[in-house]
Amino acid sequence: MIKITTKKLTFSVVLLTMFILSSNSANAGYFSDNSHIDGNMDYLKNSLVKNADTSENISEPVSVVAPEPKAKTIKTVPKFNPIATFTVVASAYSSTPAQTDNSPFITANGEHVYWGGVAANIIDANGRNIPFGTKIMIPKLFGDQIFTVNDRMNRRYQNNLDVWFPNTADAREFGRKTITIVIVTKN
Repeated sequence: MIKITTKKLTFSVVLLTMFILSSNSANAGYFSDNSHIDGNMDYLKNSLVKNADTSENISEPVSVVAPEPKAKTIKTVPKFNPIATFTVVASAYSSTPAQTDNSPFITANGEHVYWGGVAANIIDANGRNIPFGTKIMIPKLFGDQIFTVNDRMNRRYQNNLDVWFPNTADAREFGRKTITIVIVTKN
């Protein structure tokens, strides 16, 4: 059985705190006159003497039952809401004059080429090319990677997609294949 006097413990903590604060050089100017500490010390001594008989008996630790946490409802929101799905012929290109026009690093909508940009001549339900800025996915080849339509192919290619690669070797390795694309957002 351990007997702890809470007033003595509190008094000790207050004394330790006051000692630390008074010895701190940053507060030296503030604590040069210790009259405010003396007043607090007298108060603490008097309250300790008055309540010296207050003690607490601690015998065994008491088990405390924690309340059950509330069940959290997690909503799973799909990463995208597919607008349409198309089967197209996909190929790849890189920024070489042989594969593009005389400005190989500028796309048809005026942007600089980048990974994630594609050239597309995909005809939608209205009989028009899907617009620049349309976001698409090629799940079987690139998973959740989002591509943006920012370039066009030659008019003779209908329902075709051209993925931009930074070098010719990667573009050739990609080859030509029939794939399914998912349109995520449309401008």
